[in-house]
Amino acid sequence: MSDEGRTTELAGSGPYIHFCSVEGCGKWGGWGFRRGNAEPIWWCHEHYPYKRGTVRSEAAELADGLLK
Repeated sequence: MSDEGRTTELAGSGPYIHFCSVEGCGKWGGWGFRRGNAEPIWWCHEHYPYKRGTVRSEAAELADGLLK
């Protein structure tokens, strides 16, 4: 059959688990992005810098600190 090798290719794959990039947080990071070929940065809901109700300059400072 044409899909005989497919099951072995899928073995071991699963959902990727990303943790919040804020030091000491350890929560699941469900929101993230990456610039170009850089490593992606992930945040939990509490630390996500671009959610509504936050000051945009505060979010930019947090993101810049993580990119350094």
